[in-house]
Amino acid sequence: MVGALPNFGFQGIPAYDELIKKQADWFTNPKALELQEQYVREVVAPFRDDPRILAWEVMNETYSAGGDLPAAIHWTNEIIATIRSVDPAHLITTSGCVATPAPETEWMRGAKIDFFNYHAYPTYLDYGEYRKWAGNKTLREMGNYAAMMMLADRLGNNVNILGETGNDRGREIDYPEFRALITRDCLWLAFLCGSPGGISWDAIADAREFDVISRLAGRIDWTTFEAAPASVAVRVADLNAELGKLAEWSWWSLQKGVPMEFIASDAAPAKGQAVSTGVTFAPPWFPKTHLKVSSGFQSRYLMSKDRRVFLAYVRNVGDILPQNVRTRAPRELNIRVSGLQAGDLEVWDLDERVLVQRAKFDGSAEIRLGLTRHDFAILVAP
Repeated sequence: MVGALPNFGFQGIPAYDELIKKQADWFTNPKALELQEQYVREVVAPFRDDPRILAWEVMNETYSAGGDLPAAIHWTNEIIATIRSVDPAHLITTSGCVATPAPETEWMRGAKIDFFNYHAYPTYLDYGEYRKWAGNKTLREMGNYAAMMMLADRLGNNVNILGETGNDRGREIDYPEFRALITRDCLWLAFLCGSPGGISWDAIADAREFDVISRLAGRIDWTTFEAAPASVAVRVADLNAELGKLAEWSWWSLQKGVPMEFIASDAAPAKGQAVSTGVTFAPPWFPKTHLKVSSGFQSRYLMSKDRRVFLAYVRNVGDILPQNVRTRAPRELNIRVSGLQAGDLEVWDLDERVLVQRAKFDGSAEIRLGLTRHDFAILVAP
């Protein structure tokens, strides 16, 4: 709700230009803060009881106060206190102008927000900061990025949600599926890796991609749902130094269909988890999975601890474009789901957004979908 243009001192408003001469002034000048708090009170107060508002966002993609992230977080908390003084009921969030997980986890630990929202765009993988830590040779692909960032941000010990995504490189390539695949991959992989949902704007995202995931997620009773532990836990000591390996781990997880999570270096793994580290890439030989798909497809699933609820995303992966988005090719798709409780099985075609198979499920099933270049979702539920 508070916005600062990157061209600080370029407003042409004398009073503004006198206060804000460099980026850090926006966050550290006491007079600027006084005026910002006045503005916040005037905007928030009329809407304090408005049920249409999900949350107040302190600032979109907050800058780091000229490189001083603690100063930006301190400023954020001052604005949060002002919002809560006039509207104690609504949730409060913020987002960071970053492309790597380390500063985002700092935001989640330091800011007194109800939830953080992270953004995922194809250009982020080409940012200097991402390349600096991940390395120029690290595979850069949008879905993998969304999954890896969500898994890493969970180390921030706060709720994190996919806040923006879409095609921010539309002028670079003539590829009709570009926007849909970015939106689909980010929504599904963020959700299955821990995001409670997704928010975006339809100028560059494909709003149709919210359809099936909303329907299927709406069929699950989240008040009683308890997630099964991931099969593999990767200990993380330094999100910056290990970023390239974490991206490699995330890609392996999607390729093998093996649920994987990142845990703090001193955290105890869940019972039965195979454990490795982010410093090296040494996956287990026989990782446990309840989902197997044909070569040329990747998958991720979320399963309840009692194995009664199972939601999966299966995507067709061909080449990776220079714009960091996958292509697709026609391939035979066979899916095996096993080791679950009995229930009802549904298979959804995400390109057509239709239910293509429904059957009683006795704990395992072979699903044959023939030659296809589409992506699919699977739901097993009582």
